[in-house]
Amino acid sequence: AELKASIVRHRGEVEAVAGRVNRDVVQGRLIPLAKEQLMPIVRRHAEVPAEAIGRELWDRASLWRFGWRAIYDSTPLPEKGLVREEWKRFVDDEATQVIESHADELTLALQRIIAEVAVDPSIRRELTQAAESVAADPQSRALVKLVLQEAVLENQSLRDRWQEIWTSPQASAALSIAGERLEPVVRRIGDEIFGSRENGIDPDFARVLRNQVLGKDRRWIVATMRPRQIATVDVLAEDVPVIELSRTTMVYPIIYVADASVEVSP
Repeated sequence: AELKASIVRHRGEVEAVAGRVNRDVVQGRLIPLAKEQLMPIVRRHAEVPAEAIGRELWDRASLWRFGWRAIYDSTPLPEKGLVREEWKRFVDDEATQVIESHADELTLALQRIIAEVAVDPSIRRELTQAAESVAADPQSRALVKLVLQEAVLENQSLRDRWQEIWTSPQASAALSIAGERLEPVVRRIGDEIFGSRENGIDPDFARVLRNQVLGKDRRWIVATMRPRQIATVDVLAEDVPVIELSRTTMVYPIIYVADASVEVSP
């Protein structure tokens, strides 16, 4: 109810955004996409069952029943709407049965259409770009944010209703059942990760706790870069020690800190 009221309050902004989306996205991108790429796919998979349904509907339709009612409706006689009544009867009694008899064919065609559309890279790319253009539009984002804020965040009746639901006896009973069923699973996960009451804290978790949380068990090696010394007669140049930057991550719990801006040549 509040969502509808919020949209009504911002009808002018909604119509402006909708008009721009219809012009730029629907008319400019989606309709050409449907004509050029989607319709051939739909026609390829749905043409056969659609033609079969059309032939059966035509065979069942009575031109006489529709014709004399149309003539009657065009006369100045008081009773009108006979064509509409006949159409409703035809849809309810005839068309529905025909379509239901071809339900399996229609379902298969729909599945094939969806499967082909889903793997077509050009269609996926165009739909993604269309959705991104709408999502990135500042006016659209601001309007959606405003409507959601009014309809959800500032909706006191919704808060009251949520409070009523979550504090109800039914909710308490459901949470209790869920807790009883999840407790053994959660406890087993905890025993695997943290340790158990019988065996104590897991050694691996203890190392993580001491190193990452408590800052214990750390050793630091400080390497200071100095100008390279000229090799003497006793020490060849290739024997001079060097420090190289690591190119791969180290195995935990070793922690390395390096200034990437310092160039170290071998």
